[in-house]
Amino acid sequence: MIALIERLPNSRRQPNLVLGVSRHLGALAGSYASFRKWL
Repeated sequence: MIALIERLPNSRRQPNLVLGVSRHLGALAGSYASFRKWL
């Protein structure tokens, strides 16, 4: 995951954008453990 994020421009490496895209792609709101498993 870090390698994918590192390919993004610096202006797009914001946590809120990463989390927003994750939600858009199907990650559910919940615990860190469930988010990590989804990743």
